[in-house]
Amino acid sequence: SLTATSDSLPSLAAHHDAIELLIKNRGISITRDGISIGILFGIRSQLVSLCLSIPFFDPVNGHNLTWDDVPEQIRFNPVHTLTTASIPVANLRVLADEILYEPKSEINIHRVRDLIDQCKATDNALTEWRSTLPGSWGFMAIENKKLTIQKFRNLEFKTCPWLAQGLVYRDIWFANLHNTYFMFRALLQSIILRCVVWMTSWAGLSLDLNSEFTQAKEEILKTFQSICGSVAFLLGASPNVRLFPDLQLPFRCQTSELGPPLLIRPLFVAQSVIVAQGYQRSWVASILLSIGTSYGIGIARLIAKAKGFNGQPLFC
Repeated sequence: SLTATSDSLPSLAAHHDAIELLIKNRGISITRDGISIGILFGIRSQLVSLCLSIPFFDPVNGHNLTWDDVPEQIRFNPVHTLTTASIPVANLRVLADEILYEPKSEINIHRVRDLIDQCKATDNALTEWRSTLPGSWGFMAIENKKLTIQKFRNLEFKTCPWLAQGLVYRDIWFANLHNTYFMFRALLQSIILRCVVWMTSWAGLSLDLNSEFTQAKEEILKTFQSICGSVAFLLGASPNVRLFPDLQLPFRCQTSELGPPLLIRPLFVAQSVIVAQGYQRSWVASILLSIGTSYGIGIARLIAKAKGFNGQPLFC
């Protein structure tokens, strides 16, 4: 959904509306088997991501959606709790676009300050989510030279040239879950950066002396590095079991041919981290181009070839 174009958004939204109606029609029965629960989590995550592509404020109608009747083991599933923690992000982006184009004034300074505080609160909720993950839901950092490569569809394999280690997950879906977390944090930090730039330009202050700017820049670069760290695994790398004879499941598992397409959204976000180095963003673009060419995914090629990329989706 983050990679949706203006032309594809209406049909994409209609598709999601239809799925939402089908899920509502199933009611509580959708929580009674594993496959249905997986569908529910997947669609709910897509709906939240779709909101990031819609340029208007969409308040939640509490009478339409409720989780009170959903069993506890589902309500506290990390996939569900991540989606819940990330729900405010879309509306915060809309508020940023509204407020930051207003004339600079004392009233708007307070509105921008409040927006920063809301972003920090949401970011804290996301970092709290990650701190409570079970150990098996995490990742291992393994030196690139100790990875075994499995090529998919003649896709050119590349490890991240400025990272000595790659992040290895139990499977591609756990990698995707963490990258979703990194994407939402990057979106929040980008709002904070925009707000701080707006405030300091009004006050005539130096960004280099602003601790909030420095911290937000550091955090968004961390999310950038983490997304780039997952590239090797999602392109087909896994630990060389001969070098790790004691490595236990699930980290002995191989990756999947579905891994590369799962990189498109996080790399779309990573490419727009304008505070990263130019050569780093160029490398991200090269991965997108390779995936788009090998898998026939036009939007990946389009994003990769956008010279002088204007910063979307992080910066307007």
